[in-house]
Amino acid sequence: MDAYYQQAIDILTSENDWKAICTAMAKMYPKEFCEACHKKPWQIEALRINNTEGKIAAIKYIRTQTGMDLKETKKTIEDLSANS
Repeated sequence: MDAYYQQAIDILTSENDWKAICTAMAKMYPKEFCEACHKKPWQIEALRINNTEGKIAAIKYIRTQTGMDLKETKKTIEDLSANS
C-alpha cells in the first residue's frame, strides 16, 4: 500500500492531463470514482491511516480533525472501512 501511495503522490504532483486521468478512472471504476468524489479529505486520509497504521491511529486522527466523541469516531471508521 505504501508504494502505491507514494506513486499516487508523485502522479498528483506532476504535470498531467487531469481531465484524461479522471475520465479514465471514472470509466474503469464508476462507482468508486463517484464515492471518492463525495468523501471529505479527512475521510480519505482516515482510510489511508487505517490501512497503513491501524484503527487506533485512524480514530485519533478523526477525533483531532472532527471533534467527534470516541463512540461516534469508532462507528465512523467502521463505516468508512466497510464502504471502501
